Amino acid sequence: AIAEGASVAFSNDVDQEINHNVFSRSPGWERDLGLFPPGQERIETFDKAGRVKIFCSVHRRMRMEVFVAPNVYFAPVGVKAGGSATYSIAGVPAGTYTLKVFAQNNRLAADDVQVTVKVGAAATADFKLTVRGGSQ
Repeated sequence: AIAEGASVAFSNDVDQEINHNVFSRSPGWERDLGLFPPGQERIETFDKAGRVKIFCSVHRRMRMEVFVAPNVYFAPVGVKAGGSATYSIAGVPAGTYTLKVFAQNNRLAADDVQVTVKVGAAATADFKLTVRGGSQ
């Protein structure tokens, strides 16, 4: 996950003479960076919030997903033994917010959660994750 307006460096750092390519047809980030050889990189800015699926035209199994958040208030989730997960988002100004869950390849789903942050107090919000197609 990155914040809207952030840039990502795509580098070809393989030890072989193999070109790579970065392309996407995702709405808001439709790009084809062309072929580039080892030792080169392309730096691109993600200026629209949303899910971006990225591929390599040379290697069909090379892929990644980037979630472009509309602001800097996001966090990865750490999974604990037993399956519970935690996250923490620091520095959020006071106010009421809608929290959303992003899972790579849309494998997990959760309802949006409203949370109110008060000055000088920690706020908590829990999500119930479900696997798309049924089980929890």
